[in-house]
Amino acid sequence: MTFDRYGNAHFALPSVFDLNSAQLAYSGGPETSITVGDCSVGLTVGSSVALSDLGLTSSANSGSPIVVQSNLDSADLFVFDIKQTTGVASMFISSDDPVNYGRGYIESSGDHTAVATGSMKLVDASGVSVYDGALSQIKGRGNSTWGMDKKPYQIKLDKKADLLETGDKANKNKTWVLLANAYDGTSMRNAAAYSLASALGTHAPIEYRAVDLYYDGQYRGAYMLCEKVQINSGRVDIDNLEDANDAVNSGISYQLVEGVNSRGNRMKYAEGLQNPADITGGYLIEFDQERYVNEDAWFSVDSGNGILYFVCKSPGVWTKDEAEYLSCRFQEFFDCIRNGGVNPETGKTTADYCDIDSLARLYWLNEITKCVDGFNYSSTYLFKNSDSSGDSRFVFGPAWDFDLAMGNALSSQSSDSYLSPQGWLTRNAVLGSRLLQDPTVRAAVDAVKQEVLDEARGCINGQDYLAYESSVATSASMESMLWGVSSESPDAVRAWLNSRLDWLETAQ
Repeated sequence: MTFDRYGNAHFALPSVFDLNSAQLAYSGGPETSITVGDCSVGLTVGSSVALSDLGLTSSANSGSPIVVQSNLDSADLFVFDIKQTTGVASMFISSDDPVNYGRGYIESSGDHTAVATGSMKLVDASGVSVYDGALSQIKGRGNSTWGMDKKPYQIKLDKKADLLETGDKANKNKTWVLLANAYDGTSMRNAAAYSLASALGTHAPIEYRAVDLYYDGQYRGAYMLCEKVQINSGRVDIDNLEDANDAVNSGISYQLVEGVNSRGNRMKYAEGLQNPADITGGYLIEFDQERYVNEDAWFSVDSGNGILYFVCKSPGVWTKDEAEYLSCRFQEFFDCIRNGGVNPETGKTTADYCDIDSLARLYWLNEITKCVDGFNYSSTYLFKNSDSSGDSRFVFGPAWDFDLAMGNALSSQSSDSYLSPQGWLTRNAVLGSRLLQDPTVRAAVDAVKQEVLDEARGCINGQDYLAYESSVATSASMESMLWGVSSESPDAVRAWLNSRLDWLETAQ
C-alpha cells in the first residue's frame, strides 16, 4: 500500500500480479463488519471478497476510488484505489539495513556520498526472474533531478548481468542507472531519444527498459532502467585509461590543483600521481558549461568566440601530463574548426581530429528533439581511444539526458524557442554554433539530413516504439497516485516529434 502526499491510500500492483485471483480480507477492528465499494459488499472479521466482485477483473486501472464504510455509523473508514501496469518489468530493491541505511539515508546525501548495500529482484512482465541477488552499492545520482521529490538512483550488482535481456554477452554489466524522469510527466522523452539515437546511428546508444520500482516495500513510481555512460564492454568500448592510472597509483596520495596548459588554457588535475605507459586514451569527455567547476578533472578551450569547458569523466582523476595532452589535442581540433576545417599549425583537417559523421548524427538527434542541454549547456559526450588503437579521433556520443526536450523545458526556459516544434535550436546553441562554423562539419550535417529524418519518422511510428509507449502509459497512470497527474500523456511526445519532423523536412 502507498500513501500519496495528501494521505490517500493506493495499491500499486506490478504487471506480474494476478489481479483476477486477488482477495480483499477484513482482519478486524472496532467494527464487527464493514461494507466495501459501490456494491456494498459486506465483510465480517476474517471474511474476504474477490476483487472481481468489486468490478476489478483485469489489469486495467480501477477508475473510481473504493470506499470502505463502518457498520457503526456509516462513516467512511477508508478510501483507496487499485492500479496496475501492463507489460512493464518490476524491480524490488531491499536495503540490508532499511532503518539506518535505507532510502531515507540515501536521499539525505546531496553529493551522493551516502552508499548502502542490499539486494534486488527484477522480474519481467510475465513473471520471469531476470536478476535476484545482492547489490554491492545503492546510491543517488543526478544533478538538478536530485533536487526533485522523485529521486534517481545508481545500483551496482554483485555480479554482472544483462538486466535488459538483450541476449548480447557484452551487455552484462554491474553498474546500472534508474532514471526518475522527474521533469517529464510522460516518462517517454528519454526513451524516445535513446530509440532515436539507435535508429540514427549515433555511437554507443543507451539501451533501456521501463520498470515499476518498489524500494524497501514502498512503490516509488515509473522508472527507466538503463545503461550508464561509462567506458566498459558493451558501452563506450575503448581502452580504459582509468584502470591504467589505478594500476600505477595504488595507495599514492594526490592533491587536486588548478593550473594552465601550454596553450594558456585553464585545467584541473591531480599533483602527485604517476603516468601509465600510455596517456593517449581512452578518455570519456563531457561538454559542461555549468557544473565543470565541481568536478575533479576538467579543461577549457578557446573556441574563437568564447571559452568552452569540458569535463573528463574517465579518468575521473588525471595527471597533469594527461590533462596537458588531451586539452591541447582538443584545442588543435577547435583551431581547425575556427580556421575553416584546417589547423593552421599542423595542417591537419577536421576529419583528422574528429569522426565528423558521429558529430553530424548526434547533432541531428539534439536538433530533432530540441534538447535544451545538448550542444548548449551540458550532457554532450565525446570519447577518444588511445593512439595505438588505430583510430584515436574524437567521437561524439553517447546521447544522454533528454528529459528537457521535445517541447518540455523549465519554467525559466518556457519560450517558443524551446517548446515549439518549429525553429532551429541546436544550430544556434553554444557548442553547436561553434562546430557548425566549419564548412566541413556543415556539409556532413546537410549530407545526412534526409536519411536521419526518414529514420526518425520510422522509429517513432514503429511497432516497438508504440508498444513501449503503451506500456509506459499504464506506468504513468499508476504513478500519478504518488506524484500527481501529468498534464501530458505519453503519446504527446510522439505527436510533437512528428510535427517537428514535418517542419525540419523543408527548413533551410
